[in-house]
Amino acid sequence: MRLWFAAFWIALAFGCKKREPPLVLAVDPVSEADAKALGEKLVAVAKPCDPRRLSPLIDHQALAAKFANTSKLPNAQRTGRALMKEQTASQILCGWLRGVTEYKLLRVKMVGSEPHPIMRRMMRDARSGITAIGYDELQLGTTKKDRQVRLYDVFFYVQGQWLTQVLGGNSPDSFIEQPQAAEAVRKAMASLGVAEGQMEAVSLGEEKPKAMGSGEAAWAENRRADIVY
Repeated sequence: MRLWFAAFWIALAFGCKKREPPLVLAVDPVSEADAKALGEKLVAVAKPCDPRRLSPLIDHQALAAKFANTSKLPNAQRTGRALMKEQTASQILCGWLRGVTEYKLLRVKMVGSEPHPIMRRMMRDARSGITAIGYDELQLGTTKKDRQVRLYDVFFYVQGQWLTQVLGGNSPDSFIEQPQAAEAVRKAMASLGVAEGQMEAVSLGEEKPKAMGSGEAAWAENRRADIVY
């Protein structure tokens, strides 16, 4: 009888996995000067973009926590941990930066008390000669462990969504030149001083995707906005 009880408790101890605590977004504030410095660091690694060089500028734990606490996906906590472990954000951002001819820090925008660097991507299509422009807004925090400033989310003006929202239940195939994307670019240009009467937002929908197929390379092409003067 004693041996049976001993075997039971051993099986219980080894069979029950300890639950991991929930991911919590915990970063310290960032100064405007630090935000500008982080934007310049991002510029330095953008051409050509290597996920291994970009990864140290991302707080993968904070990104995973924001994702896990805002996503409507089932098992969001588990998915968030997978994103953190695989450092998926650096791979996606490098996909967005593939082929850039210029990546520039335009300014630091204050959102409440948070300084958000506004970045501009410029890419020139070799076949058509069209210059594509995209704008990104960085959300930053100071990592508590080593006191380094890092980004933990990026707002893509083309899509009108944060990276954590894109990861949170939306298939990249559904972002092929949507009307919302074209309108988001128009609004971004207006906020930068371009007159409303000089612009027209045209969505090509699924009729003329920039690149066919699936995969990050095709998605990066199809998320682009072509601005024709």
